[in-house]
Amino acid sequence: MNRRDAVKRLGVGTLLLALGAVASIIPGCGIPAATWITMGLNLIGTVLPTIPGIIAAISTLAGQQVLNQTQVQKLTQVFTGVQSLFQQAYAALNQYQANMDPTLITKIQDIVTQIKTQLSGVLANVQITDTATVAKITSIINAFTDLANNILVILPSVTAGKVTARRVSAAQLKRVTPEIWAAEFNAAAHKPSGSAVVDGAFGTVHAIPLK
Repeated sequence: MNRRDAVKRLGVGTLLLALGAVASIIPGCGIPAATWITMGLNLIGTVLPTIPGIIAAISTLAGQQVLNQTQVQKLTQVFTGVQSLFQQAYAALNQYQANMDPTLITKIQDIVTQIKTQLSGVLANVQITDTATVAKITSIINAFTDLANNILVILPSVTAGKVTARRVSAAQLKRVTPEIWAAEFNAAAHKPSGSAVVDGAFGTVHAIPLK
């Protein structure tokens, strides 16, 4: 019996039930290249414009004697470095969109991992003592780290030059959007820190989702 005859004997209804059972076992669908590239570009395009505002807010706190000049300089270096890394990731995404070179995916993964590493040691390195500033910077760092993790979730894997799309559930994909991240970032940036001075400095820092 050939495959066509088998399908006819199985019946459409039974076949659909069988397909549904298989789909329920698979935790997610592979993300098409066009989709994850667009998502990555939009996520990075949403985070980049927030960084100059963060740097400006940090400078403001030096004038309010909340941070000293050394702390301001270190924080500025960190966020300037993160900005540069996001720009590199953005450029690599555009390059991959143009030529589909698998090595660029590995490059993007490395860059995003560097972002996480650079952010992970900020508080220990800068040694901020003001609790309100610690709370504010921590919230922003956590939002940036979440965005980096979101990008890593959607990037395909590369093994021996072969690109394999990530299987991501619908629930995961729903979270990996500029709108969701911008809302989370804005909530973090504007969450009361216990200091009117610190909250005022970050009052104009705002993420606008890129669609």
